[in-house]
Amino acid sequence: MIMALRTERKTVSTPGDVPEGTKVPIIFVIDCPPCECCEEPFCETHKMHYADCSCVGPHNAAELGFDIRVEDGKVWGYKR
Repeated sequence: MIMALRTERKTVSTPGDVPEGTKVPIIFVIDCPPCECCEEPFCETHKMHYADCSCVGPHNAAELGFDIRVEDGKVWGYKR
């Protein structure tokens, strides 16, 4: 299954496809509304539960090669 990831400029298939230096938003579970069926956090970008989507979050940013930075009150991941 190919999943899309939003960056500032384009959509890529997975976080690994993001070029070095690319800035992506860090998505927190609190950013996701509850699923209508089960109340689990639901990723609206990928239309699936947050635990199953490919969003870069605080739990997997380092593993995916992103450094987390806070800028103007927003949390971003920069691809290493």
